[in-house]
Amino acid sequence: MKKIPVLMYHALEDAQHPSGQDSLSERVYVLTREQFAEQMAYLQQNGFTPLLARQLQQVDLPQKPVVISFDDGHVSNFHLALPILLKLQFVATFFITTGFIKQAHYLNPEQIRFLAKSGMEIGSHSVSHPFFDDLTAQQVRYELAHSKQELAKISGQNIVNFSAPGGRLHLQTCQLAQQQGYQGVFGSTFGLYQQPLLCNIPRIAIKRHTSMAQFKQLVAQNRWLLVKKRLLDVGLSHSKKLLGNDHYLKIRHFLLGQK
Repeated sequence: MKKIPVLMYHALEDAQHPSGQDSLSERVYVLTREQFAEQMAYLQQNGFTPLLARQLQQVDLPQKPVVISFDDGHVSNFHLALPILLKLQFVATFFITTGFIKQAHYLNPEQIRFLAKSGMEIGSHSVSHPFFDDLTAQQVRYELAHSKQELAKISGQNIVNFSAPGGRLHLQTCQLAQQQGYQGVFGSTFGLYQQPLLCNIPRIAIKRHTSMAQFKQLVAQNRWLLVKKRLLDVGLSHSKKLLGNDHYLKIRHFLLGQK
């Protein structure tokens, strides 16, 4: 059974398009346009075939499949990522937080529609970007249902995939998502996707400090790098559970020199 790297991006920036994300915790996930362009060119030159999230369950997979995904709905997805993707004839999945739509530095409805018409998949990233493991079942239903409805209305697509903000979710999240008509729930646990998993689908976060050498090893599924990063991810996950989301964020902000 094929193992598939699902790459997770957030925002891009260049001199003409600053991300507007200035805190250290946000900038970790902001790549330069040049970084992203180099990574996408590498995928094309080395025979990778990008799939949409909704294609992960198909029977006939290409020889070297990869999924390119973006979380949050940052406006750079439209201004910087989309032109690169279209030039290479690549597809990607954009998980959008509906409460961010029209806010400064985030996508507006017209841009979301253009992404959809360009062959990209639109997915949900909730309404208000909460940590789902802190929510009641009623709150989870609201976040799933209302984001799905609004994104379907804007994009004209049936919204069938969801990614959990911060990767925080539990089994109930997946069960409630399935009840709302979602096919897949994506997390941020480090790892490779393998059919037929539909709950807490693992992804590989591509960060600002991810070197090109590391990127090549990650998509090539280098065993030792994957094991190393998986162990680090497990340790981080346990820390989050032990500390709780609020305390974990406070400590993270402190370590990053933030108030």
